[in-house]
Amino acid sequence: IKIHYIKEEKHLLGLKEMKLQDGTTIQIYDMERTICDIIRDRNKIDPQIFNDAVKGYIKKKIKGLANNALELTPEEFFELRKTSFGGKGSPYYALKYNFSGVYILYNTTKNMYYVGQGKEILNRVNSHFTGKGNGDVYADYKYGNLFTIKMIALEKSGFKTLNELERNTIATYESFAAGYNKTRGNK
Repeated sequence: IKIHYIKEEKHLLGLKEMKLQDGTTIQIYDMERTICDIIRDRNKIDPQIFNDAVKGYIKKKIKGLANNALELTPEEFFELRKTSFGGKGSPYYALKYNFSGVYILYNTTKNMYYVGQGKEILNRVNSHFTGKGNGDVYADYKYGNLFTIKMIALEKSGFKTLNELERNTIATYESFAAGYNKTRGNK
C-alpha cells in the first residue's frame, strides 16, 4: 500500500457516503474525483490500470448519456420528423429541432449496433432507414428486422467534438468489432 497526500482544501471534493449491506456508512470518493486522482498520478500508476480506468469511465459516461436519451422505433422517428408544431405554415420538427450529435441504431433482432454522427442528426438517422445510409442497416430494416434509435446531443455531453463522441460511442457499443460500423470512427 502506498500513501498519497493531497492538499487539505481538496480533501472534501467528490467525497460522498455509501451505506454497506450491514448498515455501516463509509465515505468514498465519487467516480469523477477518482478519475481526476488517477489522471493526476498517471506517472505513478501501472499504464494498464490507467487505461482501463479511463476507458471504463468514458464507457459509463456514454451509457449514461444513452440511457437518458429518448428511445424510438423507426416508425416513431418518422412520425416525429413530420410533426409540425404551431399549425399550418410552421416548420416540421426535423427542420426546426435538428441538432449535432451521435445516434445509436440498435438492431434488436440481430443484437447489432451502428453508431454514426451528424451535424443535422435527424437527417442522418433518416438516411439509414430510407436507403441512403449504411446499406446493411437498410437491408436488415427492409427485411423486417426490428430497430431502436437513440440520439445523443454533442452539446452538454462533455465531449469537445463529434468525432470524439462518435469514436467513444463506437467503442462503448463495440459496433466496429461486432456491429455494422466499418471503421472505429473519424480521427
